Amino acid sequence: MTRLFKIVLITTLMFAAMPWTTFAEESYREYKAPQTKNVYFEIIYNNKQIEIFALDDEKRVSKLYNLKDLTSKSDRVEVDGQILFDDDGLHLGDKTYPLDKIYDTKVNRENRDIVITFTTKSYASNRISTRRRGNIVVTNKKVTVNEEDFVRGMIFTLTGDIEVLGELNRDAITIFGDIYIGPDAVFRGDAVSIRGDVDSDDQATIYGDIYSGVKQRSKWNRSWAKRTRTDIDADFGYNRVDGLRLGLGLKYTSRGAHYPNVWSKASYAFESERWRFDLGLEQPIYRSSGVAIGAEYYRRLKTEDDWIVSERENNAFALFVTEDYRDYYEAEGGRIYLKAEPINNISVAIEYTEEETDWLRSYRNLWSLFGGDKLFDRNFHSVASPERANGINEIDSSTNTYISASIKFDNRKDRNIFSNSSWVASLSGEWSDPEYGSDFKYSRFIATGIRYQRINRHTTLILRAKTGWSENSLPMHKRFYIGGIGSLRGYEHKEFSGSKFWMTNLEYRFAFPHTDLALSVLWDAARVTSNDNFSEADEVKQSIGVAFYLGDDFRMSLSKRLDRSYDNNPIFYTRVVHAF
Repeated sequence: MTRLFKIVLITTLMFAAMPWTTFAEESYREYKAPQTKNVYFEIIYNNKQIEIFALDDEKRVSKLYNLKDLTSKSDRVEVDGQILFDDDGLHLGDKTYPLDKIYDTKVNRENRDIVITFTTKSYASNRISTRRRGNIVVTNKKVTVNEEDFVRGMIFTLTGDIEVLGELNRDAITIFGDIYIGPDAVFRGDAVSIRGDVDSDDQATIYGDIYSGVKQRSKWNRSWAKRTRTDIDADFGYNRVDGLRLGLGLKYTSRGAHYPNVWSKASYAFESERWRFDLGLEQPIYRSSGVAIGAEYYRRLKTEDDWIVSERENNAFALFVTEDYRDYYEAEGGRIYLKAEPINNISVAIEYTEEETDWLRSYRNLWSLFGGDKLFDRNFHSVASPERANGINEIDSSTNTYISASIKFDNRKDRNIFSNSSWVASLSGEWSDPEYGSDFKYSRFIATGIRYQRINRHTTLILRAKTGWSENSLPMHKRFYIGGIGSLRGYEHKEFSGSKFWMTNLEYRFAFPHTDLALSVLWDAARVTSNDNFSEADEVKQSIGVAFYLGDDFRMSLSKRLDRSYDNNPIFYTRVVHAF
């Protein structure tokens, strides 16, 4: 597959996704809900008129009014002196439609009209169904979603204001109230105020659309501008292969329903004398469920060690103490991916990647602030020389084409592990085969589970379990490495490697009241093998240790290996901006 053909393929697939959104919009009114989820009533309005229609024994009941004739009276909405909405519900014809039977909402724009569809379920039992759905339906009260709150359903008010400072999973709809979306808000639905105003902070994360009844057209334009964002960031890196890397990145982010996210980045690595770049485009398809298709073309210094130490933290180690905990190879190529968030807290992704890999030498005598005469280790220095030489040959001037898939669950509300208990779990797989045009043949899988168990407001227990396995022998840069920082503390960095492993990390942490200080007791265990199955020779390695925390991002620890009585002095670690 030529490079030109790959670029054309990526571009074609990206823009092929755009009509899907348009089709979904145009065909919305023809959508047939499942039998248990029925249209309850609809509000259709523009800057002049408003139409209300509902189904009464499958017969359409409809009323058309001038929008200016709608008036609010504290806890109700009237038209020409007649009650349209109040505490009892929607009054249309001779029937009343209770608001607590609302199960879900859908907002759509059809030409100049905005259509709000309210659905119900045939078995719905009024308030019970509403509560189970997580909806908030009120008449004239103000609804506030605080910073630490998560509202699973939608919010609907008649005359009350809506303030979203935390996370809202569905729509926020009001007839006469105003809506405000704060800077730290995560808003996954649409915001609609028929006769009020919608205001959102530039820093808010908004996945849906904003519809405001105040100066509809100009407000819509301002909302679109506020929900797009262009960021220019410095691209900085420092490691033993690229040395100093400097550049700029430009990212255009859209929070609207139709516009793609686009990013580009270019930097120069002064030691390897290589340009690094990244060009990408992501087209949302259904923002409400996080469905998007994207593509990237890049040349980057790649690593499989992100789970051990982040690039930001590793830059600090390299700059200050002549330590580089990541191993690298160069990759130039592209990927196409599809991702979604089908259920709250769950994300899934699948991607196709084709890249050319190259080996680059390491520069051991780079400068660091407190390094003195210390030299950086060689790239993949933990691998024995004969195996390392074979691994270099495998990486150099090779093509790796693979398919990968992943699923992740994360129900953390914030970074404060003492505030609540939570889970983080993930499963990923990667398949490379000559049938795809690859020079490699392997499959590997990684599963991780982390439990943050709050004991009380000052004490918590953190348990991480991680395992990886392969059905084939793995190339050097895809093997599993265990030992040292970020994994099996108390052992040498990447002391063990293989095609299968399991690892457990346990931490009991106590925070001193009214301070940013905390103490922890640590225990690690792991087992690694290069065989098809674990054997007695693959003994379980264990370590114990203690850690001292200053805030969330700075940690000092001592850990001691337990597998032998000699050469087992505790190893001191300092971490900054670390994961786990």
